[in-house]
Amino acid sequence: MYETVQSMITDYAEAAMKVKTTAFSPKVNKVVQYIELNIKNELKLEQLATYVGLAPAYLSRVFNNELGTSLIQFITNMRMSKASDLLIRTSSNIESIAKQVGFNQTSYFSKKFKQHYHLAPTQYRAKFQKYL
Repeated sequence: MYETVQSMITDYAEAAMKVKTTAFSPKVNKVVQYIELNIKNELKLEQLATYVGLAPAYLSRVFNNELGTSLIQFITNMRMSKASDLLIRTSSNIESIAKQVGFNQTSYFSKKFKQHYHLAPTQYRAKFQKYL
């Protein structure tokens, strides 16, 4: 439990620092920060667009222009990055980590993680945790 709280505090601080130092428009910064702080929740384009007061298609286009990636890919990358961090820095089980990064099914999380990093989550942890 302590590891999870510590990880959340660290993630929040990192997210706040990133948003302050980015050169993106205020609305895109707001979306990025929202995603970082709500990564464990379901995130939909319509919801994010409403949050910043833009039309979904316009937000998608602006986001892609400013970040060079689609909103969906950005969310996936963010989830995978946070999952890899949790695998290395905590002893949380795979199911718990999957839930913390927005996956309800551990098997689907493991599949996506392996597609992203070319290693299963347990293999990834075994390979990289030893460097801490």
